[in-house]
Amino acid sequence: MRRFNYFVIFVSISLSDLGFIASTNLCDDYDYLDVPIDHFHPENKMTFKLRFMHKTANYEKNGPLFFHPGGQNSMEHDIERMKLFDDLADEFNAALLFSEHRFYGDSQPFPTEHIRKIKGQLEYLSVLQALMDFVKLIQYFKNTFLKNANAKVIAYGGEYSGMLAAWLRVRHPDVIHGAWSSTAPVRYFENGFVKDNAFYYQLNYIYRNTPGCDVALLSERILDVEKHTQLFDESVHTEEVAEKCKEFNQAWSIDERTSLQDYRDCERLFMFILDAFLGLADRNLPYPTDFDGLKLPAWPIKEACQSLATEEPAVQLYKFISAYYNPNKSYGSLCIYPEKCPERRYSSTNRAAQIYQMCSELPIYLGAGFTVDFVNGSTGQLAQSFVGNLSFMSWPPYYYGTDLIKEFLEDYDLERHLDNHFVEFAFGYDYATNGSTNIIFTTPELAPWSSGAVSRDNYHNSIYSFSISAAAPKHDLYQPNNCDPLSVAVQILKCWTGQPPGPGVDCGDLENSVLQPLPIVEMEDLMRQGQSECSYIHKGYPWGQFVALGMNNSIKISVTYALVLLVFGNVICQICVYF
Repeated sequence: MRRFNYFVIFVSISLSDLGFIASTNLCDDYDYLDVPIDHFHPENKMTFKLRFMHKTANYEKNGPLFFHPGGQNSMEHDIERMKLFDDLADEFNAALLFSEHRFYGDSQPFPTEHIRKIKGQLEYLSVLQALMDFVKLIQYFKNTFLKNANAKVIAYGGEYSGMLAAWLRVRHPDVIHGAWSSTAPVRYFENGFVKDNAFYYQLNYIYRNTPGCDVALLSERILDVEKHTQLFDESVHTEEVAEKCKEFNQAWSIDERTSLQDYRDCERLFMFILDAFLGLADRNLPYPTDFDGLKLPAWPIKEACQSLATEEPAVQLYKFISAYYNPNKSYGSLCIYPEKCPERRYSSTNRAAQIYQMCSELPIYLGAGFTVDFVNGSTGQLAQSFVGNLSFMSWPPYYYGTDLIKEFLEDYDLERHLDNHFVEFAFGYDYATNGSTNIIFTTPELAPWSSGAVSRDNYHNSIYSFSISAAAPKHDLYQPNNCDPLSVAVQILKCWTGQPPGPGVDCGDLENSVLQPLPIVEMEDLMRQGQSECSYIHKGYPWGQFVALGMNNSIKISVTYALVLLVFGNVICQICVYF
Protein backbone atom coordinates (compact mmCIF):
# COMPACT_ATOMS: atom_id res chain seq x y z
CA MET A 1 0.00 0.00 0.00
CA ARG A 2 1.38 3.37 -0.97
CA ARG A 3 1.76 5.79 1.93
CA PHE A 4 1.64 9.53 1.61
CA ASN A 5 3.99 11.69 3.63
CA TYR A 6 4.17 15.42 3.20
CA PHE A 7 6.45 18.24 4.12
CA VAL A 8 4.53 21.12 5.55
CA ILE A 9 5.75 24.66 4.99
CA PHE A 10 5.85 26.95 8.01
CA VAL A 11 3.23 29.36 6.79
CA SER A 12 -0.17 28.61 8.18
CA ILE A 13 -2.23 26.87 5.55
CA SER A 14 -4.86 29.19 4.20
CA LEU A 15 -6.44 29.99 0.88
CA SER A 16 -3.79 32.62 0.27
CA ASP A 17 -1.17 29.85 0.39
CA LEU A 18 -3.26 27.70 -1.94
CA GLY A 19 -3.78 30.54 -4.34
CA PHE A 20 -6.38 32.94 -3.00
CA ILE A 21 -5.29 36.52 -2.62
CA ALA A 22 -6.24 38.34 0.54
CA SER A 23 -8.42 41.35 -0.12
CA THR A 24 -7.59 44.18 2.25
CA ASN A 25 -8.68 47.77 2.45
CA LEU A 26 -5.75 49.34 4.21
CA CYS A 27 -4.97 53.00 4.63
CA ASP A 28 -1.33 52.30 5.34
CA ASP A 29 1.90 53.45 3.77
CA TYR A 30 3.82 51.04 1.55
CA ASP A 31 7.36 51.60 0.39
CA TYR A 32 10.53 49.87 -0.80
CA LEU A 33 14.11 49.88 0.44
CA ASP A 34 17.10 48.87 -1.66
CA VAL A 35 19.03 46.23 0.29
CA PRO A 36 22.05 44.13 -0.70
CA ILE A 37 21.39 40.76 -2.25
CA ASP A 38 24.42 39.50 -0.35
CA HIS A 39 25.08 41.12 3.03
CA PHE A 40 28.14 39.00 3.74
CA HIS A 41 30.20 39.70 0.62
CA PRO A 42 30.42 43.48 0.16
CA GLU A 43 32.17 43.06 -3.17
CA ASN A 44 28.76 42.01 -4.53
CA LYS A 45 27.09 45.34 -5.27
CA MET A 46 23.75 43.91 -6.41
CA THR A 47 20.62 45.09 -4.60
CA PHE A 48 16.90 44.42 -4.70
CA LYS A 49 13.82 46.24 -3.48
CA LEU A 50 12.48 45.03 -0.13
CA ARG A 51 8.82 45.92 0.33
CA PHE A 52 7.55 47.19 3.67
CA MET A 53 4.49 48.81 5.24
CA HIS A 54 4.43 51.21 8.15
CA LYS A 55 1.97 52.96 10.45
CA THR A 56 3.20 55.98 12.36
CA ALA A 57 -0.05 57.75 13.27
CA ASN A 58 0.26 56.72 16.93
CA TYR A 59 3.99 57.27 17.25
CA GLU A 60 5.29 59.80 19.75
CA LYS A 61 8.86 60.65 20.62
CA ASN A 62 10.59 57.91 22.62
CA GLY A 63 7.87 55.39 21.80
CA PRO A 64 8.86 51.86 20.71
CA LEU A 65 8.78 50.29 17.26
CA PHE A 66 6.79 47.07 16.81
CA PHE A 67 8.33 45.09 13.95
CA HIS A 68 6.84 42.12 12.12
CA PRO A 69 9.28 40.09 9.96
CA GLY A 70 7.65 38.63 6.88
CA GLY A 71 7.03 34.94 6.36
CA GLN A 72 6.59 32.79 3.27
CA ASN A 73 3.83 34.89 1.72
CA SER A 74 3.00 38.47 0.86
CA MET A 75 2.82 40.69 3.93
CA GLU A 76 -0.89 41.43 3.44
CA HIS A 77 -1.54 37.92 4.74
CA ASP A 78 -0.32 38.87 8.23
CA ILE A 79 -1.36 42.53 8.17
CA GLU A 80 -4.94 41.39 7.73
CA ARG A 81 -4.81 38.98 10.66
CA MET A 82 -2.44 40.29 13.32
CA LYS A 83 -4.46 43.28 14.45
CA LEU A 84 -3.60 43.17 18.14
CA PHE A 85 -0.56 45.36 17.67
CA ASP A 86 -2.65 48.02 15.97
CA ASP A 87 -4.31 48.56 19.33
CA LEU A 88 -1.06 48.25 21.26
CA ALA A 89 0.56 50.88 19.06
CA ASP A 90 -2.04 53.34 20.33
CA GLU A 91 -1.51 52.24 23.94
CA PHE A 92 2.28 52.56 23.71
CA ASN A 93 2.59 55.49 21.31
CA ALA A 94 4.41 53.09 19.03
CA ALA A 95 5.08 52.78 15.32
CA LEU A 96 4.30 49.61 13.38
CA LEU A 97 6.56 48.20 10.68
CA PHE A 98 5.87 45.15 8.49
CA SER A 99 8.49 43.76 6.15
CA GLU A 100 8.28 41.14 3.45
CA HIS A 101 10.77 38.29 3.33
CA ARG A 102 13.18 38.16 0.42
CA PHE A 103 11.90 35.98 -2.44
CA TYR A 104 8.25 36.29 -1.26
CA GLY A 105 5.45 38.66 -2.16
CA ASP A 106 6.76 41.60 -4.16
CA SER A 107 10.27 41.41 -2.67
CA GLN A 108 11.88 39.45 -5.48
CA PRO A 109 15.64 39.74 -6.02
CA PHE A 110 15.27 38.05 -9.42
CA PRO A 111 12.41 37.46 -11.87
CA THR A 112 10.41 34.56 -10.49
CA GLU A 113 10.00 32.92 -13.90
CA HIS A 114 13.80 32.50 -14.12
CA ILE A 115 14.52 31.55 -10.54
CA ARG A 116 14.85 27.82 -11.06
CA LYS A 117 16.79 27.99 -14.30
CA ILE A 118 19.62 30.30 -13.34
CA LYS A 119 22.10 28.59 -11.07
CA GLY A 120 23.05 30.40 -7.91
CA GLN A 121 20.06 32.71 -7.51
CA LEU A 122 18.29 30.77 -4.79
CA GLU A 123 21.51 30.56 -2.80
CA TYR A 124 20.74 34.11 -1.69
CA LEU A 125 17.61 32.79 -0.01
CA SER A 126 18.86 32.13 3.50
CA VAL A 127 17.56 32.91 6.97
CA LEU A 128 20.68 34.88 7.91
CA GLN A 129 20.44 37.01 4.76
CA ALA A 130 16.76 37.68 5.54
CA LEU A 131 17.58 38.69 9.11
CA MET A 132 20.11 41.19 7.78
CA ASP A 133 17.44 42.61 5.45
CA PHE A 134 15.27 43.23 8.50
CA VAL A 135 18.12 44.83 10.45
CA LYS A 136 18.90 47.21 7.58
CA LEU A 137 15.23 48.12 7.25
CA ILE A 138 14.81 48.76 10.99
CA GLN A 139 17.87 50.99 11.13
CA TYR A 140 16.76 52.90 8.04
CA PHE A 141 13.21 53.30 9.33
CA LYS A 142 14.24 54.56 12.76
CA ASN A 143 16.59 57.15 11.29
CA THR A 144 14.44 58.26 8.36
CA PHE A 145 10.85 57.98 9.58
CA LEU A 146 11.04 58.07 13.38
CA LYS A 147 14.05 60.38 13.59
CA ASN A 148 15.06 58.34 16.61
CA ALA A 149 17.94 55.91 16.22
CA ASN A 150 17.48 54.80 19.84
CA ALA A 151 13.85 53.70 19.58
CA LYS A 152 13.41 50.31 21.22
CA VAL A 153 12.28 47.53 18.88
CA ILE A 154 9.99 44.62 19.67
CA ALA A 155 9.84 41.90 17.00
CA TYR A 156 6.72 39.74 16.85
CA GLY A 157 5.22 37.09 14.62
CA GLY A 158 3.60 33.69 14.36
CA GLU A 159 4.84 30.35 13.04
CA TYR A 160 7.70 31.04 10.58
CA SER A 161 7.60 34.79 11.22
CA GLY A 162 7.53 33.98 14.94
CA MET A 163 10.68 31.92 14.51
CA LEU A 164 12.29 34.85 12.71
CA ALA A 165 11.27 37.21 15.53
CA ALA A 166 13.00 35.00 18.10
CA TRP A 167 16.04 34.48 15.88
CA LEU A 168 16.37 38.23 15.35
CA ARG A 169 16.66 38.65 19.12
CA VAL A 170 19.22 35.83 19.31
CA ARG A 171 21.46 37.10 16.48
CA HIS A 172 20.92 40.85 16.73
CA PRO A 173 20.23 41.77 20.38
CA ASP A 174 21.74 45.21 19.78
CA VAL A 175 18.91 45.97 17.32
CA ILE A 176 16.01 43.90 18.67
CA HIS A 177 15.25 44.60 22.33
CA GLY A 178 12.70 41.83 22.73
CA ALA A 179 10.63 39.31 20.81
CA TRP A 180 7.17 37.79 21.04
CA SER A 181 7.18 34.47 19.20
CA SER A 182 3.80 32.78 18.78
CA THR A 183 3.23 29.23 17.57
CA ALA A 184 6.87 28.89 16.52
CA PRO A 185 8.34 25.36 16.08
CA VAL A 186 11.91 26.48 16.76
CA ARG A 187 12.92 22.99 17.95
CA TYR A 188 11.34 20.94 15.15
CA PHE A 189 14.68 20.16 13.53
CA GLU A 190 17.37 17.54 13.80
CA ASN A 191 18.55 17.01 17.39
CA GLY A 192 15.67 19.13 18.67
CA PHE A 193 14.26 16.01 20.41
CA VAL A 194 10.84 16.27 18.81
CA LYS A 195 9.13 13.00 17.91
CA ASP A 196 9.07 12.82 14.15
CA ASN A 197 5.38 11.94 14.04
CA ALA A 198 4.34 14.48 16.67
CA PHE A 199 2.95 16.91 14.08
CA TYR A 200 0.24 14.57 12.83
CA TYR A 201 -0.43 13.24 16.31
CA GLN A 202 -1.06 16.80 17.48
CA LEU A 203 -3.29 17.39 14.46
CA ASN A 204 -5.26 14.32 15.48
CA TYR A 205 -5.45 15.63 19.06
CA ILE A 206 -7.02 18.87 17.82
CA TYR A 207 -9.73 17.00 15.94
CA ARG A 208 -10.49 14.35 18.52
CA ASN A 209 -10.87 17.03 21.20
CA THR A 210 -13.45 18.86 19.14
CA PRO A 211 -16.88 17.97 20.56
CA GLY A 212 -18.97 16.11 18.03
CA CYS A 213 -16.05 15.20 15.75
CA ASP A 214 -15.81 11.45 15.12
CA VAL A 215 -12.09 11.16 14.38
CA ALA A 216 -12.25 7.37 14.10
CA LEU A 217 -14.78 7.71 11.29
CA LEU A 218 -12.77 10.52 9.73
CA SER A 219 -9.69 8.27 9.77
CA GLU A 220 -11.68 5.50 8.07
CA ARG A 221 -12.61 7.87 5.27
CA ILE A 222 -8.96 8.88 4.82
CA LEU A 223 -7.95 5.23 4.54
CA ASP A 224 -10.80 4.61 2.10
CA VAL A 225 -9.40 7.26 -0.23
CA GLU A 226 -5.93 5.77 0.08
CA LYS A 227 -7.26 2.29 -0.63
CA HIS A 228 -9.13 3.37 -3.73
CA THR A 229 -6.21 5.36 -5.10
CA GLN A 230 -3.39 2.91 -4.43
CA LEU A 231 -3.72 1.73 -8.03
CA PHE A 232 -2.50 5.15 -9.15
CA ASP A 233 1.09 4.24 -9.82
CA GLU A 234 3.72 5.71 -12.10
CA SER A 235 4.14 2.44 -13.95
CA VAL A 236 0.48 1.40 -14.13
CA HIS A 237 -1.91 2.76 -16.75
CA THR A 238 -4.90 0.48 -16.93
CA GLU A 239 -8.59 0.74 -17.61
CA GLU A 240 -9.16 0.07 -13.91
CA VAL A 241 -7.14 3.15 -13.01
CA ALA A 242 -9.02 5.23 -15.57
CA GLU A 243 -12.36 4.04 -14.19
CA LYS A 244 -11.29 4.83 -10.63
CA CYS A 245 -10.24 8.30 -11.71
CA LYS A 246 -13.62 8.83 -13.31
CA GLU A 247 -15.41 7.73 -10.14
CA PHE A 248 -13.46 10.18 -8.01
CA ASN A 249 -13.88 13.03 -10.44
CA GLN A 250 -17.63 12.57 -10.40
CA ALA A 251 -18.19 11.74 -6.71
CA TRP A 252 -15.99 14.60 -5.53
CA SER A 253 -17.14 17.12 -8.16
CA ILE A 254 -13.54 17.80 -9.18
CA ASP A 255 -13.20 20.59 -11.71
CA GLU A 256 -12.53 19.12 -15.16
CA ARG A 257 -9.46 21.36 -15.50
CA THR A 258 -7.91 19.52 -12.54
CA SER A 259 -9.45 16.08 -12.94
CA LEU A 260 -7.56 13.06 -11.61
CA GLN A 261 -5.61 11.30 -14.34
CA ASP A 262 -2.65 9.49 -12.78
CA TYR A 263 -0.52 9.03 -9.65
CA ARG A 264 0.65 12.67 -9.76
CA ASP A 265 -2.91 13.85 -9.32
CA CYS A 266 -3.37 11.32 -6.54
CA GLU A 267 -0.45 12.85 -4.63
CA ARG A 268 -1.92 16.27 -5.20
CA LEU A 269 -5.32 15.08 -3.94
CA PHE A 270 -3.81 13.97 -0.64
CA MET A 271 -2.00 17.27 -0.31
CA PHE A 272 -5.32 18.98 -1.03
CA ILE A 273 -7.02 16.96 1.73
CA LEU A 274 -4.20 17.65 4.19
CA ASP A 275 -4.36 21.37 3.42
CA ALA A 276 -8.03 21.34 4.40
CA PHE A 277 -7.25 19.67 7.72
CA LEU A 278 -4.54 22.24 8.43
CA GLY A 279 -6.58 25.18 7.18
CA LEU A 280 -9.51 24.31 9.43
CA ALA A 281 -7.13 23.98 12.39
CA ASP A 282 -5.54 27.31 11.55
CA ARG A 283 -8.93 29.04 11.54
CA ASN A 284 -10.50 27.12 14.45
CA LEU A 285 -11.58 30.26 16.28
CA PRO A 286 -14.61 30.78 18.55
CA TYR A 287 -16.12 33.39 16.25
CA PRO A 288 -16.71 33.70 12.49
CA THR A 289 -13.75 34.93 10.46
CA ASP A 290 -13.23 36.52 7.08
CA PHE A 291 -9.54 36.10 6.30
CA ASP A 292 -8.04 35.89 2.82
CA GLY A 293 -11.43 36.52 1.25
CA LEU A 294 -12.82 33.33 2.79
CA LYS A 295 -15.61 33.41 5.35
CA LEU A 296 -15.66 30.55 7.84
CA PRO A 297 -18.06 30.00 10.74
CA ALA A 298 -17.11 29.86 14.39
CA TRP A 299 -15.38 26.57 15.30
CA PRO A 300 -15.12 25.44 11.65
CA ILE A 301 -13.74 22.01 12.58
CA LYS A 302 -16.96 21.28 14.43
CA GLU A 303 -18.97 22.46 11.43
CA ALA A 304 -16.95 20.33 9.01
CA CYS A 305 -17.25 17.24 11.19
CA GLN A 306 -21.02 17.43 11.07
CA SER A 307 -20.87 16.22 7.46
CA LEU A 308 -19.55 12.86 8.66
CA ALA A 309 -22.88 12.08 10.29
CA THR A 310 -25.15 13.39 7.57
CA GLU A 311 -23.65 12.16 4.29
CA GLU A 312 -23.09 8.85 2.53
CA PRO A 313 -19.65 7.31 3.26
CA ALA A 314 -18.46 7.79 -0.34
CA VAL A 315 -18.75 11.56 -0.11
CA GLN A 316 -18.21 12.24 3.60
CA LEU A 317 -14.59 13.30 3.21
CA TYR A 318 -15.49 15.36 0.15
CA LYS A 319 -18.13 17.20 2.17
CA PHE A 320 -15.64 17.61 5.00
CA ILE A 321 -12.98 19.35 2.93
CA SER A 322 -15.62 21.35 1.05
CA ALA A 323 -16.47 22.96 4.38
CA TYR A 324 -13.05 24.61 4.08
CA TYR A 325 -12.59 25.14 0.35
CA ASN A 326 -16.15 26.01 -0.55
CA PRO A 327 -17.99 26.92 2.68
CA ASN A 328 -20.43 29.28 1.00
CA LYS A 329 -21.02 26.94 -1.96
CA SER A 330 -19.75 29.64 -4.29
CA TYR A 331 -18.38 27.05 -6.72
CA GLY A 332 -19.89 23.90 -8.13
CA SER A 333 -16.63 21.97 -8.02
CA LEU A 334 -13.35 21.49 -6.20
CA CYS A 335 -10.17 22.70 -7.91
CA ILE A 336 -7.22 20.68 -6.64
CA TYR A 337 -4.77 22.76 -8.72
CA PRO A 338 -5.86 26.35 -7.93
CA GLU A 339 -3.44 27.80 -10.50
CA LYS A 340 -5.63 26.24 -13.18
CA CYS A 341 -8.72 28.02 -11.89
CA PRO A 342 -8.03 31.76 -12.35
CA GLU A 343 -11.54 32.77 -11.26
CA ARG A 344 -10.53 31.58 -7.79
CA ARG A 345 -7.99 34.38 -7.64
CA TYR A 346 -4.83 32.32 -7.78
CA SER A 347 -1.78 34.02 -6.35
CA SER A 348 1.71 33.60 -7.77
CA THR A 349 3.30 32.51 -4.49
CA ASN A 350 6.98 31.70 -4.99
CA ARG A 351 6.79 27.96 -4.43
CA ALA A 352 10.34 27.58 -5.69
CA ALA A 353 11.48 29.61 -2.69
CA GLN A 354 9.44 27.51 -0.28
CA ILE A 355 10.82 24.27 -1.65
CA TYR A 356 14.37 25.58 -1.55
CA GLN A 357 14.05 26.59 2.11
CA MET A 358 12.61 23.26 3.22
CA CYS A 359 15.31 21.40 1.28
CA SER A 360 18.23 23.48 2.52
CA GLU A 361 18.17 25.21 5.93
CA LEU A 362 14.72 24.30 7.27
CA PRO A 363 14.16 20.56 6.73
CA ILE A 364 11.47 18.97 8.89
CA TYR A 365 10.67 15.28 8.75
CA LEU A 366 7.08 14.45 9.61
CA GLY A 367 7.21 10.73 10.37
CA ALA A 368 5.36 8.07 8.43
CA GLY A 369 2.90 10.57 7.02
CA PHE A 370 -0.66 11.80 7.12
CA THR A 371 -2.40 8.49 6.42
CA VAL A 372 -0.30 6.66 9.03
CA ASP A 373 0.38 9.00 11.94
CA PHE A 374 -2.93 10.88 11.88
CA VAL A 375 -4.85 7.60 11.84
CA ASN A 376 -2.64 6.01 14.51
CA GLY A 377 -3.15 9.10 16.61
CA SER A 378 -6.80 8.07 16.88
CA THR A 379 -5.78 4.89 18.69
CA GLY A 380 -2.90 6.37 20.66
CA GLN A 381 -0.34 4.28 18.78
CA LEU A 382 2.30 6.99 18.73
CA ALA A 383 5.73 5.59 18.01
CA GLN A 384 8.51 6.69 20.33
CA SER A 385 10.95 7.57 17.59
CA PHE A 386 12.75 10.89 17.43
CA VAL A 387 14.11 12.91 14.55
CA GLY A 388 17.41 11.25 13.76
CA ASN A 389 19.96 11.39 10.99
CA LEU A 390 17.93 12.75 8.11
CA SER A 391 19.08 11.93 4.63
CA PHE A 392 17.82 13.93 1.69
CA MET A 393 16.09 11.01 0.04
CA SER A 394 14.25 9.90 3.20
CA TRP A 395 11.26 12.14 2.56
CA PRO A 396 9.17 10.65 -0.29
CA PRO A 397 6.82 11.89 -1.47
CA TYR A 398 7.08 15.54 -0.67
CA TYR A 399 4.61 18.22 0.22
CA TYR A 400 4.61 19.42 -3.37
CA GLY A 401 4.73 15.95 -4.89
CA THR A 402 7.62 13.79 -6.03
CA ASP A 403 7.71 15.10 -9.60
CA LEU A 404 8.18 18.73 -8.63
CA ILE A 405 10.96 17.85 -6.21
CA LYS A 406 12.62 15.70 -8.87
CA GLU A 407 12.57 18.69 -11.21
CA PHE A 408 14.29 20.76 -8.55
CA LEU A 409 16.85 18.04 -7.99
CA GLU A 410 17.69 18.18 -11.67
CA ASP A 411 17.53 21.97 -12.03
CA TYR A 412 19.25 23.05 -8.87
CA ASP A 413 21.18 20.22 -7.21
CA LEU A 414 19.24 20.70 -3.99
CA GLU A 415 20.94 17.82 -2.22
CA ARG A 416 24.13 19.88 -2.19
CA HIS A 417 22.39 22.65 -0.24
CA LEU A 418 20.82 20.51 2.48
CA ASP A 419 21.97 21.50 5.98
CA ASN A 420 20.15 19.49 8.65
CA HIS A 421 22.04 21.29 11.41
CA PHE A 422 21.54 24.90 10.34
CA VAL A 423 19.01 25.88 13.02
CA GLU A 424 20.84 23.94 15.71
CA PHE A 425 24.17 25.66 15.06
CA ALA A 426 22.90 29.12 14.08
CA PHE A 427 20.46 29.62 16.96
CA GLY A 428 20.39 26.58 19.23
CA TYR A 429 17.38 24.98 20.86
CA ASP A 430 17.84 25.73 24.56
CA TYR A 431 17.03 29.41 24.91
CA ALA A 432 17.59 29.18 28.65
CA THR A 433 21.30 28.49 28.20
CA ASN A 434 22.30 29.92 24.81
CA GLY A 435 22.73 33.41 26.21
CA SER A 436 19.43 34.76 24.89
CA THR A 437 17.18 37.05 26.91
CA ASN A 438 13.90 38.88 26.52
CA ILE A 439 11.85 36.43 24.46
CA ILE A 440 8.30 35.27 25.11
CA PHE A 441 7.17 32.06 23.42
CA THR A 442 3.42 31.47 23.30
CA THR A 443 2.10 28.09 22.23
CA PRO A 444 -1.63 27.77 21.54
CA GLU A 445 -2.92 24.33 22.53
CA LEU A 446 -4.74 23.85 19.23
CA ALA A 447 -1.70 24.45 17.01
CA PRO A 448 -0.30 21.49 15.02
CA TRP A 449 3.24 22.83 15.48
CA SER A 450 2.99 23.00 19.29
CA SER A 451 5.23 19.97 19.81
CA GLY A 452 8.15 21.88 18.30
CA ALA A 453 7.79 24.92 20.53
CA VAL A 454 9.92 25.91 23.51
CA SER A 455 8.50 24.21 26.59
CA ARG A 456 7.82 25.85 29.92
CA ASP A 457 10.76 23.99 31.45
CA ASN A 458 13.10 26.11 29.36
CA TYR A 459 12.26 29.57 30.62
CA HIS A 460 15.03 31.36 32.44
CA ASN A 461 16.83 34.70 32.20
CA SER A 462 13.81 36.53 30.76
CA ILE A 463 12.95 33.65 28.43
CA TYR A 464 9.28 32.84 29.02
CA SER A 465 7.13 30.08 27.59
CA PHE A 466 3.37 29.80 27.99
CA SER A 467 0.86 27.29 26.72
CA ILE A 468 -2.50 28.83 25.86
CA SER A 469 -5.37 26.38 26.21
CA ALA A 470 -8.26 26.28 23.73
CA ALA A 471 -6.47 28.72 21.41
CA ALA A 472 -5.78 28.35 17.68
CA PRO A 473 -2.44 29.08 15.95
CA LYS A 474 -1.39 32.73 16.39
CA HIS A 475 -4.67 33.39 18.21
CA ASP A 476 -2.89 35.61 20.72
CA LEU A 477 -1.88 38.02 17.93
CA TYR A 478 -5.35 38.52 16.46
CA GLN A 479 -7.74 41.35 17.21
CA PRO A 480 -9.22 40.66 20.67
CA ASN A 481 -12.79 39.39 20.65
CA ASN A 482 -15.18 38.97 23.56
CA CYS A 483 -15.69 35.32 22.56
CA ASP A 484 -12.00 34.49 22.91
CA PRO A 485 -10.98 31.87 25.48
CA LEU A 486 -9.92 33.60 28.66
CA SER A 487 -6.33 32.44 28.36
CA VAL A 488 -5.55 33.68 24.87
CA ALA A 489 -2.70 35.89 25.96
CA VAL A 490 -0.26 35.56 28.66
CA GLN A 491 2.04 38.14 30.01
CA ILE A 492 2.71 41.83 30.19
CA LEU A 493 6.25 43.13 30.56
CA LYS A 494 5.30 46.77 30.39
CA CYS A 495 7.95 47.91 32.86
CA TRP A 496 10.65 47.04 30.34
CA THR A 497 9.76 50.15 28.38
CA GLY A 498 10.29 52.32 31.37
CA GLN A 499 6.59 53.19 31.14
CA PRO A 500 4.36 53.34 34.25
CA PRO A 501 3.06 49.80 34.87
CA GLY A 502 -0.12 50.85 36.65
CA PRO A 503 -1.40 52.15 39.98
CA GLY A 504 0.21 50.63 43.05
CA VAL A 505 2.93 48.80 41.14
CA ASP A 506 6.63 49.47 41.64
CA CYS A 507 8.80 47.95 38.92
CA GLY A 508 11.63 47.64 41.40
CA ASP A 509 9.53 45.23 43.49
CA LEU A 510 8.93 42.95 40.53
CA GLU A 511 12.42 41.81 39.67
CA ASN A 512 11.93 38.51 41.49
CA SER A 513 8.20 38.13 40.91
CA VAL A 514 6.81 34.65 40.40
CA LEU A 515 5.15 33.89 37.09
CA GLN A 516 1.88 32.01 37.40
CA PRO A 517 0.72 29.34 34.94
CA LEU A 518 -2.28 30.12 32.81
CA PRO A 519 -5.62 28.53 33.66
CA ILE A 520 -6.95 25.56 31.75
CA VAL A 521 -9.88 26.31 29.47
CA GLU A 522 -11.97 23.37 28.27
CA MET A 523 -12.90 23.72 24.61
CA GLU A 524 -16.25 21.99 25.17
CA ASP A 525 -17.17 24.57 27.80
CA LEU A 526 -16.06 27.35 25.49
CA MET A 527 -18.20 26.01 22.66
CA ARG A 528 -21.29 26.25 24.83
CA GLN A 529 -20.84 29.98 24.70
CA GLY A 530 -23.06 31.41 21.98
CA GLN A 531 -21.46 33.28 19.10
CA SER A 532 -24.42 35.56 18.43
CA GLU A 533 -22.95 38.31 20.60
CA CYS A 534 -19.32 37.97 19.53
CA SER A 535 -17.67 41.26 18.69
CA TYR A 536 -14.17 42.60 18.29
CA ILE A 537 -12.70 44.74 21.03
CA HIS A 538 -10.87 47.76 19.65
CA LYS A 539 -8.46 49.93 21.59
CA GLY A 540 -9.61 48.45 24.85
CA TYR A 541 -6.28 47.33 26.26
CA PRO A 542 -5.90 46.59 29.12
CA TRP A 543 -9.48 45.51 29.70
CA GLY A 544 -10.74 45.30 33.29
CA GLN A 545 -7.23 45.39 34.66
CA PHE A 546 -6.52 45.33 38.35
CA VAL A 547 -3.28 44.86 40.24
CA ALA A 548 -2.67 43.03 43.51
CA LEU A 549 0.59 42.30 45.28
CA GLY A 550 0.77 38.80 46.75
CA MET A 551 3.32 36.52 48.39
CA ASN A 552 6.87 36.53 47.03
CA ASN A 553 6.16 39.88 45.37
CA SER A 554 4.04 38.02 42.82
CA ILE A 555 2.05 40.36 40.61
CA LYS A 556 -1.32 39.28 39.31
CA ILE A 557 -3.21 41.16 36.65
CA SER A 558 -6.78 40.22 35.78
CA VAL A 559 -8.00 41.32 32.36
CA THR A 560 -11.12 40.50 30.39
CA TYR A 561 -8.90 39.42 27.53
CA ALA A 562 -5.35 38.62 28.59
CA LEU A 563 -2.49 39.37 26.25
CA VAL A 564 1.24 39.43 25.99
CA LEU A 565 3.21 42.57 25.59
CA LEU A 566 6.94 42.65 25.57
CA VAL A 567 8.70 45.97 25.83
CA PHE A 568 12.10 46.66 27.19
CA GLY A 569 13.87 49.40 29.15
CA ASN A 570 16.57 49.64 31.75
CA VAL A 571 14.53 48.02 34.53
CA ILE A 572 13.48 44.38 34.32
CA CYS A 573 9.87 44.10 35.42
CA GLN A 574 7.58 41.09 35.21
CA ILE A 575 3.83 41.22 35.39
CA CYS A 576 1.92 37.97 35.00
CA VAL A 577 -1.45 38.23 33.36
CA TYR A 578 -4.00 35.54 33.98
CA PHE A 579 -7.58 34.90 35.02
